[in-house]
Amino acid sequence: VLLNGTVTVYQGSKVIGTSKTAAGKFNVYDLAPGTYKFKFKSNGGKTLTKTVTIQNAGAVTVNFQF
Repeated sequence: VLLNGTVTVYQGSKVIGTSKTAAGKFNVYDLAPGTYKFKFKSNGGKTLTKTVTIQNAGAVTVNFQF
């Protein structure tokens, strides 16, 4: 089941950006290499956080499963 909600991206405690999901997918652009925290909050109130290290510019896939 695909859930819609909002993804907030943090670098340390600083919010880098947010994105609303569409059909369970989201896009965040222009992240430099580094470590980021992705926090997903579904429209139903469930939350899940993942830490991701980006090593090179390009597309990265982050999957959230409840």
